[in-house]
Parts: sequence; C-alpha cells; structure tokens
Amino acid sequence: MKSAAPIQQQKLTKLCRDAKLLIEEEKYEECKRLISNAMGTFPHAPQPHNLMGILL
Repeated sequence: MKSAAPIQQQKLTKLCRDAKLLIEEEKYEECKRLISNAMGTFPHAPQPHNLMGILL
C-alpha cells in the first residue's frame, strides 16, 4: 500500500504551479479561491499559507 505523503506532496506541488500561473495571469480572485481551498484541505502544510502571503 502506498503512503499518502507522496500524493499529498504532488498535490501541493501542483498547487504551487497553478497559483504561480494564476498570479502571472493576474487572476487574483481565482488564485485566492484555489489557495483558500488548499488551506482547508491541507491545514498543517506551509505551502498554501505561504502562497496566500505572497498573493496578499
């Protein structure tokens, strides 16, 4: 059985990529929703919280 940690890391890596693209495209509200959802899904992961700080 596979560990959930690699899957979680892949999702967080994708989140970072997606957020960067949305910021570059100046789609700030969409990016904020994406990050907010990720903060709920991964409340203890630093990446969504750091991305929100960058976005703000």
